[in-house]
Amino acid sequence: MFTIGEFSRLCCISARMLRHYDAIGLLKPKMSGVDNGYRYYDSSQQAEILKIEKLKSYDFTLEEIKVLITLSDEELETAVLFPIEAM
Repeated sequence: MFTIGEFSRLCCISARMLRHYDAIGLLKPKMSGVDNGYRYYDSSQQAEILKIEKLKSYDFTLEEIKVLITLSDEELETAVLFPIEAM
């Protein structure tokens, strides 16, 4: 498990952005400390960050990305190639 600071450095994304992703429900930490409220991330979440950042580079909004990351790889490919008008 990584603290938010360690995970932000690992993924080259600010801790502030990770907190924002948590607040909007885009990427929740694997666990939060009961006594201190610290966010802890797992190395498997690095792939999720990479997917989010790639979708952002295609100019999808964070609200659209919230929907897109729930899709299978095949569905995601179709959605990116042929975007749905009303998500």
